[in-house]
Amino acid sequence: MFSRSLVATAMVAFALLVSSCSDVPIAPPSADLPARFAGAPPKPQLHVSPIKAEWWSGFADKELAVLIATGRSQNPRLRQASAKVEQARAEVGIASSSLFPSLSAGVGSSRGDKYGFGTSHSNKYSTVSGDWTVDLFGAKHAQKRAAEAKLAAAISDQTQAENELLASIASTYVDVRYYQRRIQISERHGGKPAAQSRLRAR
Repeated sequence: MFSRSLVATAMVAFALLVSSCSDVPIAPPSADLPARFAGAPPKPQLHVSPIKAEWWSGFADKELAVLIATGRSQNPRLRQASAKVEQARAEVGIASSSLFPSLSAGVGSSRGDKYGFGTSHSNKYSTVSGDWTVDLFGAKHAQKRAAEAKLAAAISDQTQAENELLASIASTYVDVRYYQRRIQISERHGGKPAAQSRLRAR
């Protein structure tokens, strides 16, 4: 009997000891680090100027401006990207309008012989109705966010397509001007028109 009570007392004491040890907070080690290391080079300050919307105007070349304007208005890929942007904008408008009440109204008229005595009469009427579904679980707001994300992606695709098109036009035009200049210099000095053959190959 004495041994059982002694064992029970020892188990309770051990449990209390373990629980008290587990509650002791352990502070994580910390170290004070300097803001910068000695001898480290200073961080370079980069000053990047934003790209102008019509950067090709810096060439002051009317022919290049005409080519770029033609490419922007007639390129099939850019047209398709612009159409996707307009479609995405329309979807955002539809998703936004679903968050607000909708009203509809109508007017009409009827003509007939009410009592069968050959006398006719006409009635005019108007109707007004409204509909509004509360977005209880946020489904409509989620649809609006999805439509806005789709619009942002469409605008990004349009911008990328336009930048690639303009870069291609400008790069090709600069190459053509370069070879034209080489031809002029070659003809001026009586050299062989090798540059002319390269220009025709392009």
